[in-house]
Amino acid sequence: VIYSGDGLSAKELVAHARERFGVAVPDVTIQPVCTRRLTNAKTWPVATMAGQALGAMILAMESVLRTPPDVLVDTTGLAFGVPLAKLLAGCAAAAYVHYPAVSQDMLDALDRPAFNNSKRWVRLRRVKAVYYRLLGKVYGWCGRRHDVV
Repeated sequence: VIYSGDGLSAKELVAHARERFGVAVPDVTIQPVCTRRLTNAKTWPVATMAGQALGAMILAMESVLRTPPDVLVDTTGLAFGVPLAKLLAGCAAAAYVHYPAVSQDMLDALDRPAFNNSKRWVRLRRVKAVYYRLLGKVYGWCGRRHDVV
């Protein structure tokens, strides 16, 4: 089962997996999910990463309650939903992580305005540093709930 909120068919998702990851996926069933949009940055104009973390938890809950997996393979990079999925479905969890949710680059960018770093936040960089570090700790704890990375 592949959980998808992108509106792609099974055939399109299999082709994408082959092209992008070099993985041949057997016949699959698509389980549509409604809450996928909650993991998009544009959904959360303020406290984006915290919103995405909450969205990942809601998405994981919806997914495993609709179709409980034996093994959940997280390809979103948002590990925040994994502990909840494991609790609700009693499944194992694996992950393919593209990039960390919080990086040293983000912390280094606190002193200058950037794409998602308004001038107001530059003035409040200590608050944002605490926000990033707290999210990083929670992300790390959630990531350690995976059985395989």
